[in-house]
Amino acid sequence: LATQLASERAAVLEGLGSLRAARGDTLGAIGRHREAASALERLAAIAPHLDLREERYTNRLDTGDALWEVGQVPGAVAEYEEALRLLAAWTAATPGEARFRHWEGVLSQRLGDALALDGRWGEALVRQQRSLALDEALAQEHPDDGAKQRDLGTDHVRMGMTLGALGRHAEALAEHQRARDLRERLYRQDPKNQTAANEAAESRVYHAIAWSAVG
Repeated sequence: LATQLASERAAVLEGLGSLRAARGDTLGAIGRHREAASALERLAAIAPHLDLREERYTNRLDTGDALWEVGQVPGAVAEYEEALRLLAAWTAATPGEARFRHWEGVLSQRLGDALALDGRWGEALVRQQRSLALDEALAQEHPDDGAKQRDLGTDHVRMGMTLGALGRHAEALAEHQRARDLRERLYRQDPKNQTAANEAAESRVYHAIAWSAVG
């Protein structure tokens, strides 16, 4: 009974956090997510046989996103890094789980963005490169999945922006060229897709800016 009650409490707190975030109460969401994190820690201690990995991953991701939303970037970085630390331990214990690669890709992209926003460009690039490597593998495994293909375009754009900030303009141009080519191809394949159209137009602009920087 204690395990069931603790599990239900953690789920309710996480749900309340998501609800508050959806209603624009980001500070309230952070509080509920942190309460849920504590509840999950207690539940893991009293019921080590339960698989709480997805819940703990989601909690750290949601908390980091909420902290980002209110401008607490260092706090967001800490949440994403803790999630990656947990994920590394889970992967070592249970190698080969496909969901872990997806989770690591999401976290690497989020962490790269947060580090870039914090001006930590070199560290951001390392995370963005890891996100790209994971997304490339997933895109190759699922060549007909448009969302996974679009993730690659996002990776190239973010790497291009980071390389530009580091003064590596020729490399930045190459990344924006890859993003533009990929996004143009996706748009040609699905010309009625507004997201594909917007992303292709965005990459034309980024490519032009990167070209002028090389100039």
